[in-house]
Amino acid sequence: MPDEFHNGTETGLGSERTPVSNLVSSSHEQQPQRVKFIKPDGSDIQYADMIGRGMECVVCRYAEDKVLKIPRRMAIQAKDGTWSQPEKRYVSADSMELEQKAYERLYGVPGIAEYYGIESGGIAIKYYAKGCLELCLPRADESTRHKWMIEATEIIHNCHEARVLLFDIAMRNFVVSDDMTLRAIDFEQADVLAYGTNMAEAQSDGLTVKIDLLHLGCVLYSLASATKFQADCASEEEWPSVFPSTENIAAGQVIRGCWDRRYSSAKEVLEDLRASLVAAPQPIVFAHDALSKLAASMTAFCSVQ
Repeated sequence: MPDEFHNGTETGLGSERTPVSNLVSSSHEQQPQRVKFIKPDGSDIQYADMIGRGMECVVCRYAEDKVLKIPRRMAIQAKDGTWSQPEKRYVSADSMELEQKAYERLYGVPGIAEYYGIESGGIAIKYYAKGCLELCLPRADESTRHKWMIEATEIIHNCHEARVLLFDIAMRNFVVSDDMTLRAIDFEQADVLAYGTNMAEAQSDGLTVKIDLLHLGCVLYSLASATKFQADCASEEEWPSVFPSTENIAAGQVIRGCWDRRYSSAKEVLEDLRASLVAAPQPIVFAHDALSKLAASMTAFCSVQ
């Protein structure tokens, strides 16, 4: 879903709760048309609730702390002010089910957006008010960007450990939580493999670990250079031949290694990345890890008494 969490409403902008109506131009129309997006229950999506939209799906606020990813349905307003019947974009019969399967496999994995299951005809996840990494990038200082490089790589490593290939690894598919750590979203194009799969040899419709590492390298480059970069590549047979220079940027050799297919796992990337970044941050400590460490500390303290 290319545009998920990517338009101007990702932080809930807009104080009036009015239906989302956008002016869109058409090659067959002299005048732009006004459209609105419809929920599965037939109600209009309100402007303040709109998070983002792609070719097949729409993401909107669902509750105070949730967003809902639903099949895209829109209506067009005629010149006389009447609205057409909602038009539903084609969504692969299995796409929502496959994404649900990915969220279920990754449930509880560090760095994955909190998943609430299927609700009201869509995929419900936690609402991250700070928005996506792409939009937060211009405001981030170098130390924060380096921290995010480590976190993004840890998340990809965690997904591969859970035997999930992602493919759609991009700045727009990481969101920033309230504590400024990253969470991965949008697993519409992910592939959930059998437990025990040898990830170094895994291949599914052209998708491999090296393809994931190629796109991870693009995210790392974007963070290191503070300049967005993406590569169009869906299989190793169509590997790009031209990449931007990685000289004089943080972890440049690691990024180049992702693009030159020198790595066979995200773990290898993570190890080199930590070694290459000056004062590299420690791995993400999530709530359950912190509680475990606190309990261990308390046990040690009590044993001394």
